[in-house]
Amino acid sequence: MTEDAAHREGITIGTGGAGTPFPVVRDVDLGTAPAAVGWLVKGWLTADGLSVVYAEPKAGKSFLALDLALHIACGRAWQGRKVLTGGIIYVAAEASRTFRNRVIAARQAGLDPGAHRLSIVQAAPQLLNAEGWPDLPKLLESIDHERAAMGSPLRLVVIDTLARSIVGDENSASDMGAYVQAADILRKRTGAHLTLVHHVPKAGGEWPRGSDALRGAADTLIRVEKGKDGEPNRATITAARDGEEGLEMAFRLERVTIGEDEDGEPVTTCIVRHEERAARRETARARLTANEMGWFKDIVDYFAAHAVEPVFVDPDHPSPVTAVTRADLYPWLAARGRLVLEPVTNGSRAAASVPGAARNTMYKMTKALDDKGYLKCNAEWIWLVPKLESDTSPTSPSRHPSVTRDARLASPMSPPPFKGG
Repeated sequence: MTEDAAHREGITIGTGGAGTPFPVVRDVDLGTAPAAVGWLVKGWLTADGLSVVYAEPKAGKSFLALDLALHIACGRAWQGRKVLTGGIIYVAAEASRTFRNRVIAARQAGLDPGAHRLSIVQAAPQLLNAEGWPDLPKLLESIDHERAAMGSPLRLVVIDTLARSIVGDENSASDMGAYVQAADILRKRTGAHLTLVHHVPKAGGEWPRGSDALRGAADTLIRVEKGKDGEPNRATITAARDGEEGLEMAFRLERVTIGEDEDGEPVTTCIVRHEERAARRETARARLTANEMGWFKDIVDYFAAHAVEPVFVDPDHPSPVTAVTRADLYPWLAARGRLVLEPVTNGSRAAASVPGAARNTMYKMTKALDDKGYLKCNAEWIWLVPKLESDTSPTSPSRHPSVTRDARLASPMSPPPFKGG
């Protein structure tokens, strides 16, 4: 690789690179300045990375992906975070016929890039089938054509959805690995960030549907969840290579009328309305089911049996809390019959042997306890919350002997015990 070529790839070649088949940087050439991440949306999407926005059907994942894209095209801060302005290629592989309505609605609501910065591919190109990558060259040709006509650099390519662009087995590591290779070629050829809109398993779960090859390749995973009981939808970073996991935003889908059809009937679609996430209502906790109460009791028992130290777990709570990792809880809960783990044969930590079904069960149960106000959790950590004064439920955690007056169960609303001298 020449120095010019390395520079184009973002690689600095020091004195140790001469004569070697791969670029090498020696420690003496690194200097002291940290490498800049390079953000497309500060804290959420890297400039040339791969992200997956995933959710159950009707949760608003496609609307959110378009909202992100239009903020980039308009050069408008998203959730108060700086964006890198530029062009967008949106592959509307699902609902391509009516996708334009969403763009029209967003324009009417004020998200109008003005100059040509958005191109919509109204087709479902096959990035993988039994013959390889049949439509990848044609998609790249279409992107090159549109990019040449844009008034600014191409910043983002969205494929909505992954399922409509693959003819293969999503659960196969080899098939998904080949799809990821196609995605990498697309990213490197365009120099843009690539967002894949995807689903969760039918049974629900914490991670995108299919092989972990996708999860391992993505720089950012963003889970979108539909709000319940009048609460807004929320998008959460569940995994990030360079950013901050647990970062989230709240939004609602607002139905709007954009015109009339040939019969004079209103034509409607939805736009994204950003919200401040609603604070947890200071009311009595919802009653737990027998299964939820069993899970909660076992989690509380873990806290009571272990010397849990306060840690920083959530940007919304700057104070440390006594929290445990999901990885710590897996073997504890498995020993109590809550989960089934695979045997550990290589001496690795227990989390490495947790099958997808166990992860999904953990996610659903901890989310249920979070929604009902008994604990808080993010992609990695789980911590307890204090009993509300108005909580008189017989299933209140304060009625469990392991919780009552236990100073170790500090929370974001009560600082941890002072241990200094």
